[in-house]
Amino acid sequence: MKKGLTFKNDIRNKFWQFSILPIVFLSIIFMVFIYFTLEGTYEKAHVRILKSFDYSLNYFFKSTLDRIEYLKKNHMHCKDIKFTISQNSEFESIMILDPKGTVIKAFYKGEDRSFNGFDFSNNRVFKEFIKNNKKPFFSNINYSIFSNKRVISYIFEFEDKIYIINLSIKEINKYIQYINKTFDGQMIVVDNNGKYIIDTRSDILNNKSFYNTQLYNKIMDNKEEYKYIEFVNENTNKDNYLTYMINKYTKWTVILIDNNDKLDDILIKIALLLVLFIGILSVITIIVASKVTHKTLDPIYDITDKMDKFANDITQTTYLSEDVVYPMFRKIVKSFNKMQEKIILRENDLINLNTTLEEKVKDKTKQLEYINKNLHKKVEHEIKLNTQKEKILFEQSKMAAMGEMIGNIAHQWRQPLSLISTVTSGLKFKYEMGMFDEKEYMSSLDKILNSTTYLSNTIEDFRNFFKKDKEIKEFEIKELINRAITLMGNSFSVNNIKLEINIEYTLLSGYENELLQALLNILNNAKDALKMKEDNKVIIISTRVENDNMIIAIQDSAGGIPNNIIDKIYDPYFTTKHQSQGTGIGLFMTKEIITKHMNGSIEIENKTFEYDNQTHTGALFIITIPKKLK
Repeated sequence: MKKGLTFKNDIRNKFWQFSILPIVFLSIIFMVFIYFTLEGTYEKAHVRILKSFDYSLNYFFKSTLDRIEYLKKNHMHCKDIKFTISQNSEFESIMILDPKGTVIKAFYKGEDRSFNGFDFSNNRVFKEFIKNNKKPFFSNINYSIFSNKRVISYIFEFEDKIYIINLSIKEINKYIQYINKTFDGQMIVVDNNGKYIIDTRSDILNNKSFYNTQLYNKIMDNKEEYKYIEFVNENTNKDNYLTYMINKYTKWTVILIDNNDKLDDILIKIALLLVLFIGILSVITIIVASKVTHKTLDPIYDITDKMDKFANDITQTTYLSEDVVYPMFRKIVKSFNKMQEKIILRENDLINLNTTLEEKVKDKTKQLEYINKNLHKKVEHEIKLNTQKEKILFEQSKMAAMGEMIGNIAHQWRQPLSLISTVTSGLKFKYEMGMFDEKEYMSSLDKILNSTTYLSNTIEDFRNFFKKDKEIKEFEIKELINRAITLMGNSFSVNNIKLEINIEYTLLSGYENELLQALLNILNNAKDALKMKEDNKVIIISTRVENDNMIIAIQDSAGGIPNNIIDKIYDPYFTTKHQSQGTGIGLFMTKEIITKHMNGSIEIENKTFEYDNQTHTGALFIITIPKKLK
């Protein structure tokens, strides 16, 4: 019963959790939504205030410029100037200067003061005007020489005179006071030099530049205008928000700063209401869950007890009573009774099947043991057959190469043998005629000796080629390729084939004669293909070293290999020549030597190239082998 009570409590807890947790989750989402909605409302309020203030400033300066244009149309008459100052409170004073900066006339609302002849050339506004090539502009905050109050100056040139119009900053303060009625936060206005114009939280303006403050350098710098910027106020250690904009006429920066105290208060109230709601809902859920679990789970305990007894003793059949209240539980009881019958039947079937399977396994095991013994012998036999076939193919390739070289040697021997015959016949004739000359005799012997040495070297090269490589040894690639060309004899020159050789001195280790045979097979194929051409016959042999590998490239100009057979050229007994001219095992053995004996690779492609200012196409063989065979 303890397990039952634990399960019942667990069901009750799950019921409570799946009822309350979604509400808690939705409440959190609701709080986040309210937070961002309120934050967006504050941000929009900031932007609206800034744009309203920016519009007011623009209207103020635009109105000023319109009045100045009106004065210009009337040629800046003194009467019009006085009237403008008297009727427009934003006009504090107007000064007329000569080009050198001397005051010609000055107009000021209030008590009369004479500044005629005053040297104004050292004034900061006048200097900046001259420096900017007399381009009209609105100045930063400066002090009026009339009232010693803060003003904004607009300076321009008209009819060879310079006019400075000082605008009262009090008029701008009116706009700010209006904004303060609708905005509880802090408003700061600074000119483009960082000088404070307005700070609604301070009666005494800071004389330091705003651009040197942490608020500007760490928070505002490189941020976009009209964007909501969050930061921590160092004085209060609270989250604050600011938004700013820059006026196009004066380049003033207007900053609105606000804290989130109101936002926090609203969120706290909403959170308390949600906690109260969740608490009440939790109590209701627990009561409902207790009643539902008792009514639902009590019948299950009776069924599980009887099932447990059957599970502990499967040989004893225990049929459950189908007299239960809930139709769902009645179906469970029926299903269990049917399952019990099927389990007993399958248990008997499994006993019979195990007996049959054991006998079958024994028979199959004997058969597999017999097959394994014979299979080992068959594999060994097939390996021996393949090794013998490979040896036969290798010897056939050697014999084919021997036939080629015997023909080459016959051509190579003709000239030295003819020379020996001619020299000996000449010596015999002169001796018989009594015309013997010792000096000529010695010269003739040297010719015979050189010829016999050449014949001996040819035989030695031929003999070395047919030696079987049993050990890996070191050899030089340039010398090996020259031996291959020597063994080919004059078959290249007889067929008007040019040889272009670009070989670097490189030491290799491997099976020298096998690599020589592979090269001879490729060169012989290239020669036979070029014999079919009438002119432009060339074979280019080059080598290079890449990553401890030797790359040997053999390019001919025979026109290339047809695409439909290029993948078959390494097949044994495949040849494009007449049966009397080719065996079809040369390139097969070449690939066997390179890949299996030299641990390398061989590739073939058709390539077009330039040689002697002519374009040629032919087959390119690329052999890659390690410099040191292990």
